[in-house]
Parts: sequence; structure tokens; C-alpha cells
Amino acid sequence: MLASIAFELGQPFIEIKEPLPRTEPFPARLNFDSRLPFDIPEPVSGLAPGRDNDVLAPLPVESNHFEHRLAELPRLAPPVSDEDEPPTEEAPEAEPVGEHGQPRHQAHHAPGTRPLHRSGARAGCLHLAAFYRRPRGHYAGPGWPAKVRLPPVAEYDAALERMRSASAWFAGAIAISATGVGIELGLFEALREKGAATPAALAAMLSLDPHAVGVWAMTLVHHGLLDPAGVGEVALAAGVELLVCDPRTPLYMAPLFEFHSRFLGRDFAELPRFFREGDPRPPARHGLPLVRNVAAQTAAMQEAFVSAMSSELPEAGEALAAGGLLLDAGCGAGGLGIRLCQQLPAARYLGVDLDELAVAEAKERIAAAGVAERARVEAMALEAVLNGSADAAIFFLSLHEFPPGTRLPSLVAVRQALRPGAWLLVLEELYPATPLEALAERSRAAIQFQYEELLWGSHLLTRAGLDSLLREAGFTEIVNRPMLGGNVDLVLARVS
Repeated sequence: MLASIAFELGQPFIEIKEPLPRTEPFPARLNFDSRLPFDIPEPVSGLAPGRDNDVLAPLPVESNHFEHRLAELPRLAPPVSDEDEPPTEEAPEAEPVGEHGQPRHQAHHAPGTRPLHRSGARAGCLHLAAFYRRPRGHYAGPGWPAKVRLPPVAEYDAALERMRSASAWFAGAIAISATGVGIELGLFEALREKGAATPAALAAMLSLDPHAVGVWAMTLVHHGLLDPAGVGEVALAAGVELLVCDPRTPLYMAPLFEFHSRFLGRDFAELPRFFREGDPRPPARHGLPLVRNVAAQTAAMQEAFVSAMSSELPEAGEALAAGGLLLDAGCGAGGLGIRLCQQLPAARYLGVDLDELAVAEAKERIAAAGVAERARVEAMALEAVLNGSADAAIFFLSLHEFPPGTRLPSLVAVRQALRPGAWLLVLEELYPATPLEALAERSRAAIQFQYEELLWGSHLLTRAGLDSLLREAGFTEIVNRPMLGGNVDLVLARVS
């Protein structure tokens, strides 16, 4: 029996070659869901019985990479061990190579079959016999291992699903990079002002390379952030202005795109070294640009949190509205304190952080916001805060950044700084405790967050881990309140 898949560059097709019943050629631009649209008659001689040999595995090909995918198929299949199959006749030895140094066809077809048929100078062929498990699974062919066993249909189906996911990941990485470039170079802002423009006009406006801008525009048209507009022109797609141009909206994601394209790319390149050596690189190495980026990323969340404090968090909101002091542990650029003092005119704020760059930035921002009389930030340890001086305290997405060995003493120091009965608020993305929990949709944000900050030495806490740590620090009443659909948890704790 010889069945082959032949294809021309201009018109892919599938045909069955004799001695099987003849069928007419027909177009076959196969996608990842495709199976060969015919059945091999039973019985098929020479195949081992009882091994699903009559099942044709799906063919993982796409029309643009057909020949390449076929050439790679053997790599997907692990070899069959000698113990798995009864002995059988080995494939014949290859004849001498041809005059151009290539093996002759006769050296590469299975015993009892014809040589591979060629259809055009650049066409490719593949024995369908290779899709069946023969005894010991051997198949002789150019570039193929001596022994090949293709996995069952179900395993192929699962592999194709993973290939679809991987294709989406690759496309997403390109879209993130292109969006980050457009934000950094002002391409989105230029389109916002102009309405529509050709890539050449954009390049001229911003003194950029016209070919690069053309590739950027085509890439984001494909990914839906730009729309075709007029002859050769592009414009912002609906909603994109809110996404990347308007920081006043809660939909603004430009800082997140910048974070991925500008900072994480550098960090991810160092991860293999970190895996081998375990030596973290603190985020401070990115300097002031990262401090400002994180402040921009968290601005909308801080705004929403402070707005809800009085009505939804009376445990802390009432005391602060009456002139109480909020202690912010790991305050960064002090954005939470600025928003607190702007929305609660009597509230007071003390931010503490060991990052001197962040503290200097926070002081400038507090002064510029006009709240310096009620808000201050200091570069000092939490142990230096006066006992009983705070009416509420918070770790706003910061506790995971404290080295594990410093968390317990830091929580003890915060407990001592709180007045009797006052609440500690811990806003965190809690990490799944088991691989089974990692499957849950609510774990997505924490898993992403942990991997992004892995090089920094961050260790996200599990729910049980945080509860245990708080109790060890002396807190006796602990309340959990999921936020943002359960992706972020607000844990309240106090000494009752």
C-alpha cells in the first residue's frame, strides 16, 4: 500500500495514489482542526492488530507552513522501546546516494511499497503508512528517525489545543510590544490629535523610520487597536483612546503596557540565571522610571479604594474621616496618601518605605498636591513608628515585597503602632496553595503577579500563610473580603 499527501505551492491538494481506490483530487487547505477526509479500508496488511492501527491521527498542518509541519511530524513522536513490541524485520539499508549527494527515493520507502512520488520540483510527500503503528514502529524516510511511533488521536488533539494556545501567546507578546512602542514614541497620541494618517505621515511628524512605523501600523491593525481609514491611512480603533491615551479613566492601561515592554523584558531575560543561582535582582535597579510606572499602574485602584473607604470600610474609614492617622507600610510614591487626604479633608497620613528613590518621589508629589500639612513619607523601618500612634494601617499590595524573614517583625511593629482596637488592612493577591487551586480563574492574577516579580525576590502569600502570619504577629480577629471578583483579597485584622 502507498498513500501519500502531495501538494503544490500554488494549490495544495490531497490525493490517494494507487493501489487504494482512486479518488479525485480536491482542495485541502488544512487548519489545526483538520483530519484527513478519507478512511483507509480495513484490513490493512502489515499492521499490528489491536493497536488502533486503523485510526488516522489528525494532521497538525496549516496551509502557510504545510511542508515544514510535515517535516517536523516525526519530532512529535517518542521512539518505541524494544521491550514494547515484538521483533520484526528491519528496514532495508539505504542505497548509495545520488549524484547530487541526496539519498535515492528507493532507499527511503518501506518494504513492499513504491518510491515516494514527487509532484513538482518543490512539492513534498509523506507516506500515510507513517501514521500507523507498525511493529516496533520503524519507518525509513529522509530525515526521519529509525523508529517512529505516533501517539493516539486523543493525544494529538490535546497537542493541537496547546498549539492554538501557544499561537495566541506569541501573538499577544507581539501586540504588547507594539502597543508599548506606540505609547513610548507618541504614535497613539499623534493619531489621537490627527484623527487618521498614513504611516509615512506619522513617521515624518515624529522623526521616526517610515518602514518601522509602517510595520507597527499593520501589526496593530491586525490586532484590532488601529482601524484602516481612507487610502493607506490608519486611525485609533473604538475604545483605544481610553485604553492608552486618557489617564483619567479606570480603563487606562498604558502604564501596564509600558511595564511589560520596558521593564519585564529585561527581567525575563535574567530568569534562567536566577533559577540556577537564586540571587534576586531588586526592582530598585530600574530606578525612578519604575517607581513612577508602578504609581501610575496603581492610581485607579487607589482612587477606588479610598472612595469606598468611608461607606464600605467603616472599620477604618470612620476613624480616618474624624482626623485619624493612616500608616501605609511600603508606601512607594505615596499615591494612596495623596488621594486619602484629598477625599477625607481631616485624615492624616504617614507613609513608610525603605526605597529612598520612592520616598523622594512621594515627598515631591505630596508637596505638589498641596497636602503636605497632613501627609508625610519617611525612609525608615516600621519599628521606628511610635507605638499606639496609628488609627489604621495598611499594606497596599506591598506585603509580598517584604523579604520572608522580615514579614513577622514588620507585622508585629505595625500591631504595636496601632491604637487598641484599630484595624490593619492587607490588600494582596493571594497565591494558590496547590496545583489544583492554580486551575481556578481567580488564581490568574496572583500567578501572573508572582511570575512578573519573581526576579525581584517577591514571595506571594497563600490564604492560609497570611492567616498564620497574622496570628503569629498577635492579631486575634481576622476578616477576609474578596475584591475585584475575587482576584484581590482585602484582609482585615486587629487585636480584639
